[in-house]
Amino acid sequence: MTIFKNKIYTFKNLLNYMAYFIEGIIIYFILYFLYHEHVSINAILLIACLIFFITFCIITYHFNTKIKKLKNQHNYLLSLIRHDVKGLLSPALLQADRISLNKAADQKIIQSAESIATSIEKTSNYLNSTKDDTL
Repeated sequence: MTIFKNKIYTFKNLLNYMAYFIEGIIIYFILYFLYHEHVSINAILLIACLIFFITFCIITYHFNTKIKKLKNQHNYLLSLIRHDVKGLLSPALLQADRISLNKAADQKIIQSAESIATSIEKTSNYLNSTKDDTL
């Protein structure tokens, strides 16, 4: 499956390069036609600058939408990971609380359980704080 995705990705890149190349040829012919029609060189340069500026804006918009999509996907995956890690830590936290509340347990065991509970709570707080620090 990965080889197939790589081939598709390579094909998409090849199509992008071909589109940029064809666009360059079209711009060249437009500017050559204007030169042949005895349009002033200032007008030709102005038209060329406008064409390149519009092309730059379109390409920038295209890549910004891709980046925004990747950021949303990244944030979604991070939220899933946060949720899963908290789900994995919650049974350990419950057991540590249970041991620390047990009056018959040894004092060192109670201290260890409290230390474990504190560490798990700090980890949970850290995971909560990373919600705002994502891309």
